[in-house]
Amino acid sequence: MNDTAAVGSPTATFTATQTATHTASKSEQAYAAVKTRIVDGSYSPGYRLVLAKITEDLGVSVVPVREAIP
Repeated sequence: MNDTAAVGSPTATFTATQTATHTASKSEQAYAAVKTRIVDGSYSPGYRLVLAKITEDLGVSVVPVREAIP
């Protein structure tokens, strides 16, 4: 991966430093939060992902969570 690629160039990739300047959408934030909870074990294997509960926990509407969980 080329971390020095200019944003907008054909080889540009999002890195941690580039992401710092990008404001994540609510869907991206919901995806990151759910992924973190899966990785850290908060959502264990077999855990039922209930949209209403996730939206309540994250403080967002159902739409971003629905978009985050295909």
